Amino acid sequence: LYIRMLLILAGTLYTSRVVLRVLGVEDFGIFNIVAGFVSMLAFFTSSLSNVSQRYLSLGLGHRDMVRTTQCFRQSFTLLTGISVMVLIAGETVGLWFVCNKLVISPSRYEAALWVYQFALVSVVSSIMQVPFLADIIAREKMGIYAYVGIFEAVSRLLIVYVLLVASMDAL
Repeated sequence: LYIRMLLILAGTLYTSRVVLRVLGVEDFGIFNIVAGFVSMLAFFTSSLSNVSQRYLSLGLGHRDMVRTTQCFRQSFTLLTGISVMVLIAGETVGLWFVCNKLVISPSRYEAALWVYQFALVSVVSSIMQVPFLADIIAREKMGIYAYVGIFEAVSRLLIVYVLLVASMDAL
């Protein structure tokens, strides 16, 4: 887990510097404000993970697989519903906010909408992975958890590499 943490830290420090250089000040600001607005919708992901993990751990501790399976199903169903609500709120209220309240130059407007859509998909997918990560942590499969974190860090590095070599709009 310590190696995972160090790799993610190094990768994040490197990618943030490269993303700022590739995007430039204006596009980096657009990226942060639009993606940050969507990320506000995911502030409760860690608390939902902790709740799911707690009840899964209780079921596993009592060696009650029926209770554990039922808890996982309920958690998955609840988080699927929350994901749908976040998606609906993001595509209505959030999109209205981005289109009407954020001050974005007309030349970057379409790119900002693309960033918004990708950020919304990212938030929904992170909410949907909560029960699975909670199950991994409740079963104390920290090796899998570390590999998933390393995979995420490597994926970010690959995306930054694509930004460096691609001849498209970086935002």
